[in-house]
Amino acid sequence: MEMLKAVIDGATYETVAAQFGVTRTAVERRIKTLAIHLSKAGSIKGLNEGGAAFVRRLRQHRDAILTALAGFEPPAPFGPRETRVVSGEEIAQAALRIKGRSQRPWHDLSLFYVLFSTGARPLEIARLEVRDYLDTSGDVRRESALRAEAAITGKARPLYFQCTRLDQALTPIPFKVIARKP
Repeated sequence: MEMLKAVIDGATYETVAAQFGVTRTAVERRIKTLAIHLSKAGSIKGLNEGGAAFVRRLRQHRDAILTALAGFEPPAPFGPRETRVVSGEEIAQAALRIKGRSQRPWHDLSLFYVLFSTGARPLEIARLEVRDYLDTSGDVRRESALRAEAAITGKARPLYFQCTRLDQALTPIPFKVIARKP
């Protein structure tokens, strides 16, 4: 609540993050979540869920937000999230959807499998190089490493390419070389 108050009083996410010792993203997520709870409760006239995502709109409704916060009881936490393991059947179903809806199905399917098989984030995947996947002889590196400069955290970590579906998706499709006439 204090973060939201600071932001609607004109502070930037960065300033509030430094003040509370958290990241800018954490501040943004927390105040938006709180603002959405307030708007769902109908405590702020003229501010809907969509508007709660914009700092400018929050600041426009500053007085109403402060009034709503005075009587607001945050919802009880739900507890730790349940760990959900995606089944092979669900992954296969998602792959079928990608193949059916994508304009570049093999490209998108490869990205999908890299996400699931390595646990790497999209930005980390974008930073991967061929040498991270293939060794000098052209074979797949089953055990590799996400280089420190590619990792979001800046720390190297193991990277495993053990998924046969990923291998199939990344295997080049044979093509004919068409000779040009001079």
